[in-house]
Amino acid sequence: MNKTVLVLLIVLICCSSIITIWALPRLLPPTYRAYPINLSNLLISIEVFPPGWQLEGIPEGEPQRSDLDWGKENMVARFQLRGHKGYATHYIFEFKNEASARYGLFWIKRQGFLTPLTINSPDGWTYQSPFADEWIFGCTDEVSCTSLTRYNEFISVFRTSIDPQYMSFADLEVILRAIDGKMNKYLKIDPK
Repeated sequence: MNKTVLVLLIVLICCSSIITIWALPRLLPPTYRAYPINLSNLLISIEVFPPGWQLEGIPEGEPQRSDLDWGKENMVARFQLRGHKGYATHYIFEFKNEASARYGLFWIKRQGFLTPLTINSPDGWTYQSPFADEWIFGCTDEVSCTSLTRYNEFISVFRTSIDPQYMSFADLEVILRAIDGKMNKYLKIDPK
């Protein structure tokens, strides 16, 4: 076998693999649920925040870029601390099926702006979601923290600024536990 044929064969295998990986999530059937899930039910509520926080506007959908990187449906809620610079944002992405969500998580991580810049956990941090299929958590110099979590065909991203005066790590853990609680309640997920 000469080199040209070998190179063409390798290129053909690589191209067909890439096409298969890209097309497979689209070709698999959608996840069937006996009851519809309203994304707003999965968003965290202001009641679990420390005092002084408020919801900014109403939860809204993010502009879709494609059904694989932002889901078939998505929603974001923004929270602000009254009179301060504290912020928090909670995103929920619903994908067609688990394979699409895995692919979507790959692209969300690759795009970077919703992914923890570092995967460093603060000193003493031990919480990790018992319900998530994939869990990524990190803080940047203990100034902001991000939790990027996949539950079946759903992805949750929670980002917040950290300051002991308005959002401690204990407060953050309460919020992340509440997100897990909502996912467990509506998706009926068994602990891993």
